Amino acid sequence: MKYYLFLVVFVSLIFQGCSVYNNDPNSESYKKLETDTYLDVIDSVLTFRWHFLEDTNKVPAFVLLDSLINPVKLSKFYSGTPPYGPYLKNNPASRFIAVESFSKPDKRVFLPDKDNQFTKYTDPDSIYGVINSKLNNSQSFTGAWVFLSRICYNEEFTRGYFFYSIWWGPMAAEDYIFVVEKIKEKWRICYSRMYGVS
Repeated sequence: MKYYLFLVVFVSLIFQGCSVYNNDPNSESYKKLETDTYLDVIDSVLTFRWHFLEDTNKVPAFVLLDSLINPVKLSKFYSGTPPYGPYLKNNPASRFIAVESFSKPDKRVFLPDKDNQFTKYTDPDSIYGVINSKLNNSQSFTGAWVFLSRICYNEEFTRGYFFYSIWWGPMAAEDYIFVVEKIKEKWRICYSRMYGVS
C-alpha cells in the first residue's frame, strides 16, 4: 500500500513537471497560452507610453492590428538591428487574433485594424471620425495604434518574450521588448526595454 501511494505521488510530480503546452506555435494550446498571457499583462504593457485621455472617467480605446506579428518582422519595423531574445528559437509565424477578446469593457477597448484598414484615411480628422463612430459615450480614443508580436517561450513555458510597438503617426512611434514570467498562476512583466523610437 505504501509503495502504491509513493508511486502515485511520484507519477503526479512527473506530470506536473512536464509541460502541458505544445511547442508548435500553430497548435491550439500554444495559441491559447499566448492569449492568456496577453490578457494577464496587457494593462501593464499599455502603460508604456500612450496618450492619456483628457477625460479620465472614460474607458481608453486603442486600435489593435488583428494579427500577432512574427517577432523578427515586428522588431524590424523601426529598428535596423532586431534585438533577438533568448527564447527566439522557432520564430513563430504571424497569426490572426480576435481583437475583441482582448477588450475588457470597463477597463480597455480594442478596435481591430484589419490589414491596416485605417491607413487609407490620410486626414487625421477622418481617421478619428471613423474610429470615434465605433465607440460609445463611455469610451474615448487614445490616438494609439498597438502592434503585438507572437510570444516566444522558454522550454518550461515559465517565461515568455515579445515585442510591443505603439504608434500615433508616421513619425511618432515607440518599440519595446518585454519578458514575462508566470508567478502564482499569473503572468507578470519581469523585464522591459525600449529598443526603438521615431
